Amino acid sequence: MAVTRATRTATVELALMASALLYITRRNKLLLDRCTKKLPVSTSTHQHRHYSAFPLPDIFKKTSLQARAMDHPWLLSSSPPRVPLPTFWSVLRDKHFLTVGTARIRKHLHHPSYLFPDDFVDDAEKVVMDLIPALNDSLLVNSGSSEGSSGSDVNGNSDSSSSSRSSSTSSEGTQNDGRHTLMDAPNNDLPSIPDLDLPPTLEELCLSPVSRLYREAARRLHARGQVAHWNLKTKPRIRPLSVHLTYGPYPIPDGYTRQHWWDLMTLIIPSEDSNFTTQQRQREILERCIDQGTYIKVVVALDSEVEFAIKDVNNLDGAPLLRDSRQKIVLEFSSPHFSAYDEVLELDEKGKWRLRWQWRVSDIDYLFASQQPKR
Repeated sequence: MAVTRATRTATVELALMASALLYITRRNKLLLDRCTKKLPVSTSTHQHRHYSAFPLPDIFKKTSLQARAMDHPWLLSSSPPRVPLPTFWSVLRDKHFLTVGTARIRKHLHHPSYLFPDDFVDDAEKVVMDLIPALNDSLLVNSGSSEGSSGSDVNGNSDSSSSSRSSSTSSEGTQNDGRHTLMDAPNNDLPSIPDLDLPPTLEELCLSPVSRLYREAARRLHARGQVAHWNLKTKPRIRPLSVHLTYGPYPIPDGYTRQHWWDLMTLIIPSEDSNFTTQQRQREILERCIDQGTYIKVVVALDSEVEFAIKDVNNLDGAPLLRDSRQKIVLEFSSPHFSAYDEVLELDEKGKWRLRWQWRVSDIDYLFASQQPKR
């Protein structure tokens, strides 16, 4: 008897649920029909556009200020990132390579005479303090009209502007990876930035590809009657993210190729040595490349508020046409090419060891790194 009652109860519940579902379905259908009847039914293209199209944001219009700002090398806060976002495994890998690379860099820069990364962070923050004012378009347009006006050309010839600041400055040629085209030789006499009597130019703070792009962008804005302005709102705070070392001769001789060891090192070796043979042979190749010289790249995060604005040249004191602010800027600093036999340190007036050369910005927000083919 109990089984029969349970069966009846279940049957009644199923029937009630089915009835409720049927009622809801019919009610929704009636509501949909009523709403459809209220809408205008027309095949007119004009009416179709009126009810179905939405106005595009100004950023999608080529003539808008936002669209013009997109061709500027500075990355806006609303722009998509230039490189894929880091994953859990890539963060772990970068931290491991940062630890291994730091140990190698300390050896090359004679730690603890030059503390890495502590002294590097201090030097990088000084560069940033001068970089932000040097980026201002009013300075870029007025000082130097040719590319690399105060830097060196690819043949190592410096112009009068750079020679007035440095008695002997040599430069490197174009590197095959397309990222760095100019770097000072390790034995140059260019003093560190705080000792310069005049404000350093963009070419003295950055490598040629970076300064060239920002000068070209300044001229494009100037032709439109606009200027860009940067403002460092807070004290710069530098945080190293990753390091990369390149070992081998420079300039790269004919018949040589690049051999990448993960994301930590790149060896410049003869083509016949590019095929792996034995572990012992690889160690010999590495030691030989180290003796031939190295240059260091350090990617850092600038955890400070940087304001970017585009202004009308006829109303510089008025409200900017475009204002943008970011809390994190990714910079890449590069050293010159130097060997173990070069003097990389010297004593300053306080008796403290410092580098004979300065770190220079070689990339901003992965502008050049995003254009390189994946390894």
